[in-house]
Amino acid sequence: MWDQAREGKDSSLLVPIHLTLIKDSIVRTADGAPLNGNIWLYAKKKDDNWSFTMWTLIPTNSDKTKFTGTLLSEDYFQGIVSYSNYINGEIIQNKEIIKKQNIAKREKLAITPGHKMAGGWSYDCNERIYTICVGNPRDPSDSDICNIQYETTCKWNWTNPGLGDNQERIDWIDCSDGGCGGGLPNEEKPDSTLKEIPDKDPCKGKKAVNERLNKEKIKVMNKTALTNTHNQKIKVDNRDHKVEWGYETKFATKGSRDMITSPIRNGQRSSFIPEKTWDSTYGYVIGVTHTHPQNSPPSASDIFRFSQWINQIPNGDQDLFATYFTSTIITNSSVYVITIKDKDQFKKLLTNKTEQQLKDEYVNKAKNYQEEILKSSDPWAQRESQEYALLKIFGASVTIYKSKNQENLDFKPLVFNNTNKPIVKSDCQD
Repeated sequence: MWDQAREGKDSSLLVPIHLTLIKDSIVRTADGAPLNGNIWLYAKKKDDNWSFTMWTLIPTNSDKTKFTGTLLSEDYFQGIVSYSNYINGEIIQNKEIIKKQNIAKREKLAITPGHKMAGGWSYDCNERIYTICVGNPRDPSDSDICNIQYETTCKWNWTNPGLGDNQERIDWIDCSDGGCGGGLPNEEKPDSTLKEIPDKDPCKGKKAVNERLNKEKIKVMNKTALTNTHNQKIKVDNRDHKVEWGYETKFATKGSRDMITSPIRNGQRSSFIPEKTWDSTYGYVIGVTHTHPQNSPPSASDIFRFSQWINQIPNGDQDLFATYFTSTIITNSSVYVITIKDKDQFKKLLTNKTEQQLKDEYVNKAKNYQEEILKSSDPWAQRESQEYALLKIFGASVTIYKSKNQENLDFKPLVFNNTNKPIVKSDCQD
């Protein structure tokens, strides 16, 4: 997730890694902390050469301010796997597990049956050659950095592990000045746990929306998506165009309110196709975020698509989905969040009308309001007319919140005033 890389004190880069694991893989530590959010790529350049190490942090106590637990370190290019134990941010033990180039001599490839080693090791091994590549950390448009890797797979028999001290200490986790923000392995947890329970009442419900959208990680991802929309154009019909960018937010497990996120990715000029997952392997999607390059409010598609989703979720989980689901639309000037107000009405959106009929109704209501009421072709009139159409068609089933796109988002529900004009409800008190 290069867009979320952060600079280290030694000019290194820490890049979060999000795993997509096969079914039945273990994705949580013994105390229930998710591995996603605890896996990083450590990239450092020395003498014009990059080194890349994958860190897997396994905390023994997720509530510690400074990291306590085990760090697994795998050098991508050298084939060395090590582990380090930490207590309150201080390293207390550092061991090398496997140094692949010492297991079998590279000139003796293929099978090495029943080989004996000092320290009580014996094994049968096969070795293969492959190429591993990593993107250029400083210039994503540049070519990948690649290296030939020799992988030895062994069937071990042992009487003594024979692990010696690692010759190169891993001492670059330094949380003594609080720079890790609560400890590197807990980077995800304190910023993604939802405390506010959503409420169907629009004024009460804004507390949960404001909490969620003002999470620092979410704000960073939303800014990145909007920046990508305007700066990373996609070639369509031999012309460069702005496209929508977005991502999903998920619960890693149904029993917690800890959010995880999918990587940001691009969509098309006028669409972003979200990926619905609802299982323990890939997570439980409870939010979709995307940008609108033309700075328009939510479309009809941004609402009725998810009325199809809820009907595909097991009946016993539909209340959970309806309670926490949000559809977020980001524009230059505003951010919109759509939540489900009435689950039953929401599920029926496509019962009596086809998707195209709802689209046509949305377009016609917006057009009539703009021409007959506003009598203007300016962009503000188009935005207001689209907000009007959304409330007219979907207001019984969803709540639409709106905030200026600013550093501290302040969402309030979008409602009709006494003249049937869509406005932000300013008298919603905390």
